[in-house]
Amino acid sequence: MRNFVKNTGGNTIIEFAVVAPMLFLILSGIIELGLILFTTSAMEGATNVGSRIGKTGYTQGGSREDYIRTQINKLTGGFLNSSSLSISILSYSSFSNIGQPEPCLIPASPPCPGVAGVNFTDINGNGTWDADQGAASAGGSGSVVLYRTSYPWHLFTPIMSSLLGTSGVYTITAVAAVRNEQIQ
Repeated sequence: MRNFVKNTGGNTIIEFAVVAPMLFLILSGIIELGLILFTTSAMEGATNVGSRIGKTGYTQGGSREDYIRTQINKLTGGFLNSSSLSISILSYSSFSNIGQPEPCLIPASPPCPGVAGVNFTDINGNGTWDADQGAASAGGSGSVVLYRTSYPWHLFTPIMSSLLGTSGVYTITAVAAVRNEQIQ
């Protein structure tokens, strides 16, 4: 029994067995964080390129949304599932109106109930009060257009879920706002 207690021949493998799971979990978390940062950078770049092209009105044979989707696929090398990619294009009259609610005409706090023109000013023309007055379009000449792309990243490491405070899905978002060129 004394020889068994003094024998240290297997200590290294036992120590590795204790430390290895945590080491691999941290390593996979670092790899996933790198993938998230890469995807964020690629989406921001593609959204910026798409918005710069979109403000000229040129779309290369498709819609502005199609062009942005193509740019994201090109910049990420097809790494993302483009069917999960969400693209929203909203137009505004000025930069200061981005994200602002439609104004209430009655002394009530938003949301404004009632009829457009009576209870609230229907800026985007959809007949209902909206918390964001942007119209779902690419706008016309001189309009301010907000391009927003988002992608649901499904986390594969539990440590990243706890660090990011999510339940397994982290939404990566990129936003660009431009003024459309004046058509003369």
